[in-house]
Amino acid sequence: MEPFEGDPVGDPFENGFYPVDTSGSNRGGGVQSNDNYEDCVISGNLNAMLSENGNCVLGFSGPVVGDLLNTPKFCDEIDERHSTEPFKSKLENLNQESKFEQLQEEGFAEFEDGSMPDLPQIPNNPSGVVAILSAAAKGNTHLHPNKVMDVATGIIYNGSRMFSRADLYAFALHLRIRDEGNRPVDETYDKVVSSEGIYTMRFIGESTQIPDLSFLIDENDINMDGEFDMAYEYELYQNAFGVELGFLMFLEDNNINNMELYKTDRITMETKKLEIGPDNKLKETKC
Repeated sequence: MEPFEGDPVGDPFENGFYPVDTSGSNRGGGVQSNDNYEDCVISGNLNAMLSENGNCVLGFSGPVVGDLLNTPKFCDEIDERHSTEPFKSKLENLNQESKFEQLQEEGFAEFEDGSMPDLPQIPNNPSGVVAILSAAAKGNTHLHPNKVMDVATGIIYNGSRMFSRADLYAFALHLRIRDEGNRPVDETYDKVVSSEGIYTMRFIGESTQIPDLSFLIDENDINMDGEFDMAYEYELYQNAFGVELGFLMFLEDNNINNMELYKTDRITMETKKLEIGPDNKLKETKC
């Protein structure tokens, strides 16, 4: 595996990718750091104001008034993002039945400057993409098709309809990189598009609470059957509780806290917050 510049902070492996296996975030995949975007620069007569957590805010003049810098309701942010170009068109491109039948992941990142570059393919593995982990990137959105191919063996596996362990790990790394770049972690997101729905993940904790999730992809964590223990456990949760409740239960039982999960219906584009409700049933709250 060739080295890549900008190894993600906290990555337990050498170079820019974590070698769980070879089939993208559905079955391992990788992440790559990319900090080629400039930080906030003040120019002209714009007044630089700092929000409570020290993040640069541009385009305002005069004093801070009332709720000017308050973060809007996250559901509203999701709906606005989904309905605003060019994000809307790029999301619609992924949200097609034909896309779920292909064997390749694809996706894009959203940067603070409005650019939305496509996610790069994993080298020597065209079936998977890597998340762009940059302080200037607000989030990544990628497709999980129904089937994925291990290019090393040619074996086709069922794809994940939900965030994978690798996605969780990459998101935690991105949160750390955003925090170190003085960006708001609560405005950072990860998004996956599958035939089950459009899922958005958000972290609502303090920067000191950003979890180290390297244990989710520890290649030395092998059980007696030669399988990754975490991979086996995650699959058990999915099979026992379904993709949504299983994901939430997996987070809770592994003490992965302060994560919020939202689901947008692929047809109506209606968004709901998903939580563990009474008696360990899935609770859906319409935004």
